[in-house]
Amino acid sequence: MNRKELVARTSDAMSQLFPEIIRGVQLEFIGKENITNSQFIVLMAVFSERNPSMGRLASMLGVSMPTVTGIVGRLVARRLIERIADADDRRKIFVSLTRKGVGVVETFKGIARHRWTEMLKVLENEEIEKFYQVVRSMSSKIGSRKG
Repeated sequence: MNRKELVARTSDAMSQLFPEIIRGVQLEFIGKENITNSQFIVLMAVFSERNPSMGRLASMLGVSMPTVTGIVGRLVARRLIERIADADDRRKIFVSLTRKGVGVVETFKGIARHRWTEMLKVLENEEIEKFYQVVRSMSSKIGSRKG
């Protein structure tokens, strides 16, 4: 099997597995934190992007500025994120997680860890070790591309 076929087959297998992971994590998290799907997506985007501008956030999510402004406003009201004006251009606004927002993201990560723990129980030890090595390799390579 060539690389393209192997990547396609692996991608297909992962796309079958991930809804099982996500469904449990997202439903438990959203119920626990009383947060909407839109707020969850914005919160995770702010976490992963590390202080994006409002314009960048809207672009990343494929929504209009008024839409992202509304969602951000609700997250600010809940003290999960804060708006920060650019020192040189007060019209440019960045968003950042607050300490409470970081706590909410950590709660999400804990729920995800628990869900993965449950899913990995079906594997043998050597399968888990191989999976771990692949995950670490991907994390390292993806992380080096972002930097």
